[in-house]
Amino acid sequence: MRESYEQFKKRNVEIFIVTPHDEEYLTKYKDTLSSYPFPFYGDSTLSLYNKLGHQSLSKWKLFIHSVSSLFKGNFTLPSNAQDKKAVKEAIKKSDVEVQGGAWLFDSNNEVVWHHIDKSPNDHADISTLIEKANSV
Repeated sequence: MRESYEQFKKRNVEIFIVTPHDEEYLTKYKDTLSSYPFPFYGDSTLSLYNKLGHQSLSKWKLFIHSVSSLFKGNFTLPSNAQDKKAVKEAIKKSDVEVQGGAWLFDSNNEVVWHHIDKSPNDHADISTLIEKANSV
């Protein structure tokens, strides 16, 4: 999202990230997060995630998926030391079983498109998001 931010900005699309972290975590890593051009909000109680229908993987499914990703080379930590530390702490302290997603809302806050991830690698493609944003 960070690399494609300008494409969304040209379309007057606002991006914000909702994470399963608490405000203390977000404050602690605000310098790391400030390298992103959009705001982060914490949902440590998962109330928004649950309301929107996001799913959690069992610890076993997440473990199996993680091991598989390691062997396939699909899981890498950031090279920057501070970013790497933030990711490791997030894995230890937050609800990493929660699967994210992508949502597009119109100017009336009505959902016009969404994708709910079914696994850690099941993210909406950026080109699809841009295409859908063009139709809003």
